[in-house]
Amino acid sequence: MLTCTSLTPSRNPNQLLASIISSQDKNPSLSSLKFFSSLMSYLKMVSRVFFIMLALSMALATSHDALANYTNEDELSSLRSMSHLLNHYNPRASMTCNKFPRVCRAKGSPGPDCCRKQCVNVMTDNINCGECGRKCRYGEACCGGKCVNIMYDAKNCGGCKNRCKKGSFCKYGMCNYA
Repeated sequence: MLTCTSLTPSRNPNQLLASIISSQDKNPSLSSLKFFSSLMSYLKMVSRVFFIMLALSMALATSHDALANYTNEDELSSLRSMSHLLNHYNPRASMTCNKFPRVCRAKGSPGPDCCRKQCVNVMTDNINCGECGRKCRYGEACCGGKCVNIMYDAKNCGGCKNRCKKGSFCKYGMCNYA
């Protein structure tokens, strides 16, 4: 005779079903009610195991998706806030040379002089040659703080400090062009 105590989870479900069927074959006097009650107990146990496995797999899938979404949203949020911060922070705007002239003397600066809130070198800059706002004309270059015509100047032929040899001339930016 099969009792409810024999329906323990430690037994293999296939063995349990086989024992239920064999007990009915061995004992024909076993009523149908007991057989169906044993069968129902077995099915309840199998369904519980199935639902537990289903719940665990769903929990695992949900936690994996939630973790992936959390990480992506968290990174995206931090990148947005960092981008927003960087858009408002402009170190060049806060450290202009009209307020802090020493920034023009820093390494990597375009020049040591400050003209219209920009660091320039007035000795070589064609827009600020010799002083702020003095522009060299077309064909001229700023050499030593003076605008010179590098196409015809023998001391600056073709470029600054490019001297032609003694007795030669500068034409079209070349020495002794004939």
